[in-house]
Amino acid sequence: MMSLSLLGGFICLSVAIVYLRGFSRRRYKLQLPPGPKGWPIFGNSFDAPKEFEWLKYQQWSTEYDSPVIHLNLSGTPFIVLNTAKAAQDILEKRSSVTSDRATGVMLNDLIGWDFNIAFMGYGERWRAARRAFHQHFRPDAVVDYLPKTTKWVREFAKLLLDKPDDFMEHINQYAKFFDFSLRGKRVLMPHSIPGALIMDIVYGIEVQPKHDPYIDSAEAALQSLAVAGNPGNFLVDTVPALKYLPDWLPGASFKRMAKEWRIHTTAMIERPFNAVKAAIRNRTVTPSVLANMLERLDPYVDNTFAEDCLRAAAATAYSGGSHTTVSVLGSFFLAMVLYPDVQAKARAEIDRIIGRDRLPEFGDEESMPYVSAIVKETWRWRPVLPLGEYPLLECCSRPSDLNVLGAVPHRLIRDDDYMGYYLPAGSLIVGNTWYVAFKSIQTPFSPLLYSSPMFMRHPISQGDPSRRGALPQRRRIHP
Repeated sequence: MMSLSLLGGFICLSVAIVYLRGFSRRRYKLQLPPGPKGWPIFGNSFDAPKEFEWLKYQQWSTEYDSPVIHLNLSGTPFIVLNTAKAAQDILEKRSSVTSDRATGVMLNDLIGWDFNIAFMGYGERWRAARRAFHQHFRPDAVVDYLPKTTKWVREFAKLLLDKPDDFMEHINQYAKFFDFSLRGKRVLMPHSIPGALIMDIVYGIEVQPKHDPYIDSAEAALQSLAVAGNPGNFLVDTVPALKYLPDWLPGASFKRMAKEWRIHTTAMIERPFNAVKAAIRNRTVTPSVLANMLERLDPYVDNTFAEDCLRAAAATAYSGGSHTTVSVLGSFFLAMVLYPDVQAKARAEIDRIIGRDRLPEFGDEESMPYVSAIVKETWRWRPVLPLGEYPLLECCSRPSDLNVLGAVPHRLIRDDDYMGYYLPAGSLIVGNTWYVAFKSIQTPFSPLLYSSPMFMRHPISQGDPSRRGALPQRRRIHP
């Protein structure tokens, strides 16, 4: 009886909070952007798309004839920008009020993803962690990792040569199922060569080919991100008071799910970090990004805060780079199968420049503009994050699980307006990168633009997706 009374109290409190939110916004008597009609109190929480969101947002944008659409997620305004102009006007030109990030209660408070630079709010911790990240992953610094990258790429090439039909298995290396899913489905999460490469670069750890404890923890943690990172999946994100419900209470299954996920998230952050610290103490450390950062600390001062920031920067690097690369490689193989003429032109350029007695090196890129253009076109043709910035293209840290994770929403810090529409303070804002870059499922794979003389001279102003992405997204520079 007491549990039912407690549950009823939380429900009443939650409804009151949502109602007061709506009441405070109605005072302005301004028109919100168009969007689907929602339910009383809960708005669009029940009919917001849970998968392939970018397609539904594009459909609504066309239906309402507006580049900006609005959903009400139990009192939290959710704004989707469906054109490059709208994204530039709101996320770039008004970046002083749109560069903040939403703090997801499920993702940050309950699961523990607040370590990730992408999900941190502005503050000293964010600045310190981003500074540490940027020092080692800015474009002119990543050249230091080319030898390790070359090593893993050639391992990948050997696998392809041995069993070419198993190309996706080689990309993933092998797969493991995790039972965490919002709809009760088992979700495939791969152990990947890209993941092994980043683990090697960041921590100096060479993972086991199967059942590696570091990768196992990271994969489970990334699965939690894939589910909880999608706005609208959990009511607690719009009614934060629900996070205080006891785990055992009926309706609090999200608390039990978060508790299990938090174990893996903590392990992903702590285990490799502690392993590197132990190796430094034992003088058995392998050169790595984290080892370099830790060895620079003054041993005679309190380094608690500094180590916390370095721990965050290292874990952000892994979580932001492993599955994004898997997705891009998969898209590349798809494009080569669908467009054999493109494949033939690329092979001809390689044969002409490289010949057949050696493998390409990174230094050959400028001599092969068509192959380089194919890489750029792959990013545009199948965006890794259909609702946000391209991850790791500017040394960014936007984690992704192939195409099931949306972007990290921006948060509007004060009331604003656009095209006569009212944008309330606290609105979550995302850009529909897929719609801008792709437009429709029939868009062809066309690398010719990126190999033109004009593009080669001015890649950023010409829209290089490997430099900027399809959408201008903010002044908050990627780590």
